[in-house]
Amino acid sequence: MGELERFANVIEWLDKARWTYGGWWDGWNHKSVRNLSADQKILAHWITYITDMQMSAKLVWTQGLPVFATIVQQYSDGADPRNLLRDKRVKKELGKVDTLKIDENLKFTPRYPWHYDQIQRTLEILVDYDRSLVQLMQSVVAPYRDNQKGLRPLAHALYLLTYVNPNQYSTKDTREILRYTRGKLDKRFQKWDEDTTKGGQKRLWAALRDYVKHDKLRNCVEEVFPPWLQCVEPSDLELPGDVWNDVFANKLLYSLAERNGVNTQGNRGRSNVNTPTLARRIYNAVKASNPSTSFYPEQLDVSFDFASRMCDKSLCDICVFGRNEADDVCARPGSPKLCPILLILTGYKQTCKIEGCPIIAGYGKGLCEGQNMC
Repeated sequence: MGELERFANVIEWLDKARWTYGGWWDGWNHKSVRNLSADQKILAHWITYITDMQMSAKLVWTQGLPVFATIVQQYSDGADPRNLLRDKRVKKELGKVDTLKIDENLKFTPRYPWHYDQIQRTLEILVDYDRSLVQLMQSVVAPYRDNQKGLRPLAHALYLLTYVNPNQYSTKDTREILRYTRGKLDKRFQKWDEDTTKGGQKRLWAALRDYVKHDKLRNCVEEVFPPWLQCVEPSDLELPGDVWNDVFANKLLYSLAERNGVNTQGNRGRSNVNTPTLARRIYNAVKASNPSTSFYPEQLDVSFDFASRMCDKSLCDICVFGRNEADDVCARPGSPKLCPILLILTGYKQTCKIEGCPIIAGYGKGLCEGQNMC
């Protein structure tokens, strides 16, 4: 088994534990979220992700989600999207971002003021779709039912909905574009798709990933839009490109890729490609040597948890990709206890499972050439 395949095996194991663990999505238990329909929960999730940028993800999803759930409920009930946010914004002093306040217990402050513009744009456009993100998704996916890559045209449409530069496409322009026939929309999509791993689309791909992999979101999609999930290929998901993805890439991915003949350079040999592009190239190399692999680029987002614990703190001596015996702290065969390796590496909680464990098999050992190795 080659280095890239060994590496992919460990990443798959980490990713499976990540989504089994469920993490800190406490906001989903708030009554404002529980009271939403499946359709509304999908929109509340999309709106919340707009603000998941350069601030604590836990803060966004425990405090932000209930606030946006309340806004989505009022929006669905017919509130004017032009006034909905304005009426709930508590003005701050110059240079500070306004706080969204529902009441004393429900308030949230986005990181940047232009997050309000992206939310406003999204809500105004969705009026054309009965105020439903799902209806927009259905309208986009329907013409692509014969296309096995239907996830990517949807990603393009959602990019236009929320994240495109408003100086390039105004709200009015985007409304017209989204009404195009498939042929006209395809021309714009194909140009966008060529650049889709160039970075800057973290929140778009993270949200789409959640619809496929997060149990609560997937249940919502299965309830209101099941045909779409049946056509989704996980390998079409791109790595979001979080800062911790970049740290992990600099510590391990670039050197691992280069050792195994994967091109890490950009056009004309200029600098390294960004992390989403590198993840796609590593996937292509693994796929070429093992066509049946279940590894795919987005799984490398486990580095969001991994790099912040391991790489940032230089815990190379107990790293599964290091040169030492990381399984020295393993629970060992037959133990019913939580896997200590996962807890140390990522904080994920999973009962020790011996069968198929890549740590016991030593698949990751020696793959990283970190400076602090013993």
